[in-house]
Amino acid sequence: MPSSIIPLIPNLKEIDMSGISMRDMSSALVPVKNIELPRSWHSIFSFGLFPRKNPDPVNLVLASLKDLRFLKRLNLEDCNLCEGAIPEDIGLLSSLEDLNLDGNHFVSLPASISGLSKLCRFTLKNCKRLQKLPSLPSNGGLCFRVNTQNCTSLKIFPDPQWMCGVTETWFTSFNCFSLVDHQGSSFIIYLTLKKFVQEIPRSLISFSIVIPGSEIPEWFNNQSVGDLLIETLPSDSNTKFVGFALCALFVPVHEISATAEEPMGHSIYFHCRYDLETNAGPIFIIPVDDDVASDHLWLILLSRQHFPLKSNWGPETEIRFHFKVRSEPGKKTLVKGKKCGVRALYEQDAEELNRTMKQYSDRKNSNSSHIII
Repeated sequence: MPSSIIPLIPNLKEIDMSGISMRDMSSALVPVKNIELPRSWHSIFSFGLFPRKNPDPVNLVLASLKDLRFLKRLNLEDCNLCEGAIPEDIGLLSSLEDLNLDGNHFVSLPASISGLSKLCRFTLKNCKRLQKLPSLPSNGGLCFRVNTQNCTSLKIFPDPQWMCGVTETWFTSFNCFSLVDHQGSSFIIYLTLKKFVQEIPRSLISFSIVIPGSEIPEWFNNQSVGDLLIETLPSDSNTKFVGFALCALFVPVHEISATAEEPMGHSIYFHCRYDLETNAGPIFIIPVDDDVASDHLWLILLSRQHFPLKSNWGPETEIRFHFKVRSEPGKKTLVKGKKCGVRALYEQDAEELNRTMKQYSDRKNSNSSHIII
């Protein structure tokens, strides 16, 4: 970095190298101390060290990142980064909140990412060679969002233990088909439910994942065709009540009407209503910024902290869980809600989930052992 530039950009907190393909390892990143780089490097570094993206990936290695301890946002989208290009000391970026690695070519990531204790947003969209995620960090009670959309080689869903200490968690895996082929959508759902019931502290208010899948597990004992479910709030005296688990099946559709009600962009939308007069209750919205190639399941876990004390309401307080799709007029490809299910969660459900997971694994292993000649 030219020394004349450094005084001009003090106290900046972001590096954005999106779309830049580095051709020389020695110029990949120059270690700097207490410096944060501007939103776009394109105008500052116009002397050719960072040419535009090349469609053919090359083996490049970033220089040490350990001195960027004040960095909050790092955008390395579409930088042609391959396996081993990201140094282990990325885990020393103690202030990092937003990490964008979209569109790169690595197969795995440094284990040290688990040390990014302030990370709130981690996006890996279109990393089509990525097979496994490292253990994810717990950021001390903040909202945490992970997006692996179109990571078509991803095979293993991370252990949900990383949810400990996080208030709200979102994990979006549209079109991650290898993930479901390898583990199965039901297994991922059961694993997450078990962790939520058995191990996750009460600080976790909500958890949401989207994965490919075409069938809501039978474990959800209240299922309905369409997008609306009605449940009764459990009694306050039941101290073992953990919350509600919901699962919705969305399928791709075509020829969306140009008169979509209340257009909100291309997104799936969930509203839990426990007061029909005021519409009180949590709302979740997940943008869909690419075509959805097949059926997907949306799992939402809501802790009891989301719901009012039943003593403040009637003895048969109804809760309405509503899944919707909002689309811009004229959208040709979108999704629609086909079916949804809900089940109240109790601490004792952990034992049943253990049995269900074992039965599912045994059945899956038995099916895979039959070879057709």
